Amino acid sequence: MSLLITAFEPFDGDTINSSLEAMRAAMPYLPQARFAVLPVEYDMDVEASRAAIAEYDPKVVLHLGQSRSDKIQIERIAINLKRASRGGPLVPIDPTGPAALFSTLDSQALAERLASLGLPVVESAHAGTYMCNHILYRTLQDAADSSLIAGFMHLPRLPEQAKDEGPNLPLETLRDAVIKAGQWLYRERDFLQM
Repeated sequence: MSLLITAFEPFDGDTINSSLEAMRAAMPYLPQARFAVLPVEYDMDVEASRAAIAEYDPKVVLHLGQSRSDKIQIERIAINLKRASRGGPLVPIDPTGPAALFSTLDSQALAERLASLGLPVVESAHAGTYMCNHILYRTLQDAADSSLIAGFMHLPRLPEQAKDEGPNLPLETLRDAVIKAGQWLYRERDFLQM
């Protein structure tokens, strides 16, 4: 089974994105996976993701993003809303699209699996209203008429980002979550919602 893992570049003036650092740290442990970095800009994120999907032809796409939670979150739903600008009003991602799309990755099973390995993980209702939700919604739309399976995992900030203020997890924990998710995707076919 082929797997594509994506992560976002740093944003909001930060030089670090925990999802990107975790992906980079996990890469040597997932030799069969392919990886892509997504820009933090509406539509350009989709273009980069589509280009990677076209190049690598994966069966599964696992998008990664950064959150301010104290837990690793496996997202269940992408909603058809985005912020028009950072902190701005909510507008539809696709005015003609469905209100929400369910991840085709079994988010509950993945959350339970990672938790059983001692990782601080929960299943989350939806991927928010910013870039993470946007890329998951668009990927699920694109995959509607194909067998591509897509899901999303939010990762907390790193200690150096939080500067002892707010939730964070060490890079080793985030790396291990990406590795274990990727390894299980290779091994457990029933983990996927077909």
